[in-house]
Amino acid sequence: GQGVGLRLKRRQLQRARAKGFHAIRSSNRVGAASAMSSINRSFGAIEVDYFPECYGEDRAPCIYYSAPLYEQVTPLL
Repeated sequence: GQGVGLRLKRRQLQRARAKGFHAIRSSNRVGAASAMSSINRSFGAIEVDYFPECYGEDRAPCIYYSAPLYEQVTPLL
């Protein structure tokens, strides 16, 4: 659309980082939030859980994501 979801997610991440959080979690309804899922992944979010019966009266499935707020450093051993 018009990039509103992207701007909102960016602001959410900025505010969480400013408050000292290290990551944020979010969930998306499978089949109804593919754009938001893509936005979450574009900010480095990874899938951490899947619930086959989660949302609403129809118990639609959802995916939970975790997005890091700071650069992840992999130590060289």
